[in-house]
Amino acid sequence: MNVNFNDAHFYDIERQDGLFYITLRAIYVGSPSEGTKLRLFWTPEHI
Repeated sequence: MNVNFNDAHFYDIERQDGLFYITLRAIYVGSPSEGTKLRLFWTPEHI
């Protein structure tokens, strides 16, 4: 699957309830009007 990333909105980073979220936006080649969002999240390192 070929994927083009939208440089204008490549990713968003936000913090909620002590968790960090990274939202990646990708637009499939051939369908610029249709996009998909991949959201990753993780907890801070254990102290």
